Amino acid sequence: MALFTFVLVTANAMRDVLERLASGQLDAITAFRMMALLLPFTLSYAAPMGLLVAILLVLGRMSARNEIVALKSAGVSIWRISSPILLIAMLGSGLCMYVNNVYAPIARTQYRQMLSGIVHEEPLRFIVPGRFVRDFPGYVIYVGEREGERLGNVWLWVLGPDRELRQFLRAKEGTISYDLDKNSLILSVYQATGQFRSAAGVEDLGQVSVEAEFAHTSFAMSLDKLLPARRAEAQPAKLSNMSLEQLLEARATAARRMAEAADAAEGNAALVEHTRTGYYISRNFAFAYSVLSLAMLGIPLGIRVGRQETYANMALALALSMAYFLLVFMAGWAERTPSAYPQLLVWGPNILFMGLALLLMRRSNKH
Repeated sequence: MALFTFVLVTANAMRDVLERLASGQLDAITAFRMMALLLPFTLSYAAPMGLLVAILLVLGRMSARNEIVALKSAGVSIWRISSPILLIAMLGSGLCMYVNNVYAPIARTQYRQMLSGIVHEEPLRFIVPGRFVRDFPGYVIYVGEREGERLGNVWLWVLGPDRELRQFLRAKEGTISYDLDKNSLILSVYQATGQFRSAAGVEDLGQVSVEAEFAHTSFAMSLDKLLPARRAEAQPAKLSNMSLEQLLEARATAARRMAEAADAAEGNAALVEHTRTGYYISRNFAFAYSVLSLAMLGIPLGIRVGRQETYANMALALALSMAYFLLVFMAGWAERTPSAYPQLLVWGPNILFMGLALLLMRRSNKH
């Protein structure tokens, strides 16, 4: 579980946290807190995969050393052998139910709020001295030194739609400020020299104009593609970030809208919202139940395959887990289609894996 958690947290933090930490936009303490907030989100994936690997390793080695045969010859059934594993799996499912429905939505919301707050409260963190900043579409910025809003040795490349060079500016000094209303960084340069190319001759070096000098100019670099602007009014939370209590409240609201709908279009929209909330409620519980269903499937597979190799068992566990989560996400494609009953469809992988597990365990108990 620690291995899978580390991989999943690192993969999720790579873009938002680690890149900003490496570039100096985040300090180490803030980055650690943000990565810690990703732990509950990854538990739904790491817990079933980690337990499945452990089951395949333990039972695979016991089977390869004929310990399972010895136990069965002594009258110990497969169900009795697997009872401690099933107990651990049920406890894991209960823990995941709580985390998925209560703690993970809170942690994910705090993570997004922290990321948004860092950028909007300290937007100048994007400008890191000694680094080529490519975060803003259409611009590449290099700053030799920065002290607050004042910049020194500013280099600016202005790019066209196909990332071709249109302008190049170099200034001894400049300033950077944040425009809250426009959600943009305003870069002002002073005593600058520049080169310009026409749109028709950007590929021809002969089209570069003679350097021009000017006392002052400024550029507005939007942050909308990096993070949306803050709004005065509260924004509704995404269904995937809601706790169980919030989802039940949203579902009740959708049900009232269905009952009070004035026309078919309004009623259909309310029905879609009611179906979506039901899907996310079911998905949170289905993810938690996957700990038990994958564990049950791992017991007969570990006994039948009987391999001692760690990597082989890990590969098998990954294949089974990826198949499970793929089926769950496929059910999510129908979340806006009430006629497909996605709130029931999302339980299909658990039913399939549990049925297969019971069949294989029954056969293993006979032989």
